[in-house]
Amino acid sequence: MAHDWSELPEEIIDLVVKRLPPYLNEFVQFSCVCKSWNAVVNKLKSQRSTIPCAPWLMLAKSKNDKQFKKAAIRTFYCHSTKRVFNYYLPQAKGTRCWGTPYGWLVTFGLDLNIHLLHPLSRLQISLPSQPTFQHQYRVSVAPEHLCRSFLKKFALASDPSSPESGQCPLVVAIYGDICYLAVASPGDEACTSVECSGSNYQEILFFKGQFYAISCRGMLRICEDFASPPDIASPPDIIDFASPQPKAIDFASPPDIICLCSTFYLVELSGDLYMVERKFDGIDDACPLGYHQETQFFYSVQV
Repeated sequence: MAHDWSELPEEIIDLVVKRLPPYLNEFVQFSCVCKSWNAVVNKLKSQRSTIPCAPWLMLAKSKNDKQFKKAAIRTFYCHSTKRVFNYYLPQAKGTRCWGTPYGWLVTFGLDLNIHLLHPLSRLQISLPSQPTFQHQYRVSVAPEHLCRSFLKKFALASDPSSPESGQCPLVVAIYGDICYLAVASPGDEACTSVECSGSNYQEILFFKGQFYAISCRGMLRICEDFASPPDIASPPDIIDFASPQPKAIDFASPPDIICLCSTFYLVELSGDLYMVERKFDGIDDACPLGYHQETQFFYSVQV
């Protein structure tokens, strides 16, 4: 006897969805079966803000892969399944991409426009373009060079697709020749540079309602929304997104183990914030890659 799987009760479909392995491709394939199954997946996503899935890594494009370059295909790697997926994403064609914790990409194109892009729904949200940043390169450079080097990292304050956010997410970027900070929201005409006592930032992270940034010397700076109710227990290092000139002030000194050849990261682990120092040696040999960095050890400290 034939059955129309699309007419299954929503409660049963919901039970099946909740038992799927935490792999993004499983949810994508499930939602493609029919409209009713897709509706249940979308409903679950709207309730949870994001579906609990193991993250995918977007792989760098190969310069020799002319087929994928013409077809606007991006390649993703799923660590959980050890599989590679080729995904048609024309909105990201000719752009440099950065990932975010909420499943959105930040894209920067040769037209110097910047967008938030959801790779599954292909929804795009415009951010202020590159020429609106305050600190530009001192000499004129080609768009190709700007795409490669001007923008370093991004951090989002909330999921743009979450109904709980209630407003456009704040975005903080590390940019420029000596890695300044800038803040913007979708709809802003320009990015606003963050005034602080230093630059050369290596990492930016949004953690428990605050932006944290760490410099190449290991100095940690904290950022808060000054418009929020004051908290006596909070440190006075405040970034005021509502003011014409937001600010960030020192919060924690560099660790004692700081080395000259180090890179710093900010990591959230089990609800705590850690500062991770990666010690490396610069290797310059005759290998095809030429100069490269060889990791010696990692050192972490809880903030």
